[in-house]
Amino acid sequence: MQSILGPNVIGRCPNCFASMRSGWRACPMCGRVIGTDELLPQDAERSVSDLCREFLPKGKTAPEYLVREMERIDEVCKCIVNLNRRFFLLSVERMIAVDLDLIARSEYSAYLVYLDNQVAPIAIPVGFDQVSFQYLRLASDDSDYVDTYFNRLTRIWLFFTSLGLLDHADWIWRFAFDLVEDCENQYGRIHKGTPFYFHAVNCILGGNLEKGFLMMHKAVQEDRFTFGYPYFTDTPAYAFVTLDYKKLDQFFQSWVQGLARFVESRIAEYRRTYSGETFSQLDINQLKMKLLQRSVDFMDVVFYFFFSLSRLWYQWDETPRNSSSMGRVLNSKYGSLLETNLILDLCKLVDSTIAEIYMCPSTMWKFVNRLECLSGVLRDRVTLRFGDRLGAVNKGFKSEFSTTLRNLLSGSLVLKDGTTVTLSRIEADLLLSYGLRNVAAHEIQGQKAIFDNYYRICQSLLNCLFFAVSMA
Repeated sequence: MQSILGPNVIGRCPNCFASMRSGWRACPMCGRVIGTDELLPQDAERSVSDLCREFLPKGKTAPEYLVREMERIDEVCKCIVNLNRRFFLLSVERMIAVDLDLIARSEYSAYLVYLDNQVAPIAIPVGFDQVSFQYLRLASDDSDYVDTYFNRLTRIWLFFTSLGLLDHADWIWRFAFDLVEDCENQYGRIHKGTPFYFHAVNCILGGNLEKGFLMMHKAVQEDRFTFGYPYFTDTPAYAFVTLDYKKLDQFFQSWVQGLARFVESRIAEYRRTYSGETFSQLDINQLKMKLLQRSVDFMDVVFYFFFSLSRLWYQWDETPRNSSSMGRVLNSKYGSLLETNLILDLCKLVDSTIAEIYMCPSTMWKFVNRLECLSGVLRDRVTLRFGDRLGAVNKGFKSEFSTTLRNLLSGSLVLKDGTTVTLSRIEADLLLSYGLRNVAAHEIQGQKAIFDNYYRICQSLLNCLFFAVSMA
């Protein structure tokens, strides 16, 4: 077998021990940026106990029986991937080319993964699942030792993701979940925060936000169940959902930073719109403190807020709608229905946020009641005049949807008697959220006015949410 690393290997990563080639600034396995003077010699070796200790808290030593099981895992933790019609064997420390017929040998079993509609086999040594099962059984009482195992799988997962082979990478975690399920059925619960976290990352990288957030939600639940409050708030999954872009100990920090920049741009627009108002001084740190980190019991709403913002971030395009390729695709009644779906989600978030922050009684379960509650709580600080205007919004959206929408976006409203009134900007935004919530929740219809004003509508709804948080 011939090494595919070639003659340009210059040493090993001091973090995960992977081989490094000249010209590489970051380790292909763990992603760590490494200076040439930090590299270990290519022939350097580390004991399995050192590798086990790598993922454990300082001062914690793995029992000898777990070290022995990890030695067996490292021996068989190999994977073959069909890449450009060549098979490569990947171990936790090296990658070497192998013969095509290796997959047919009796000591390997093949798993089939679909990649670009082609069946691509991933082969692992026979017995790997049994060895892994034995380790997890022995380590199940300590989440640190369980994570040591999952971090082994993470190295293989990183290899696939670095090549863009997300279907192959996804298989790693599906394999892990099947294994853990079998183990839990016989020996009780095992902490699964790490596989849920990385499976979520894999889904998001592949563009499946909904599944990715479901997996991240499971990761937070696992961490909360295992570590309890407040310790679970120091985990990567919690940092993800609370927009903690400064936390270094999280794999997906760059993605969280990107979303944070988008949120900051929307807050900046809110401040510009309400410049001079007492409630315009909001920043991302206040948003995190007052909303995202408000209460553990409010976590599900925070998750949905984060998910909706992520969808909007992926869609946001400052270019004229008819000039962008996605805008041309969405310029239809069906396209406006898809956008109405996100608009309704934002309206529900405004509704839930007002109810949570201003402690609306359970009897005030309708959005109209919660707006009245908000108006009452803030009456000494901000004037919010609703009254008969709520009925006028309902009537206007039913009879003249496009006209009423454009009027509210420009700060005016036609009352039932035909009189046109000028609204404050925050009154107009809150009335818009009320009207859209009713229309989007009860009717299925496409509206061209939604397409034409989509980003203005979304910003208006975010303004309502930012206002509620700012006044808290």
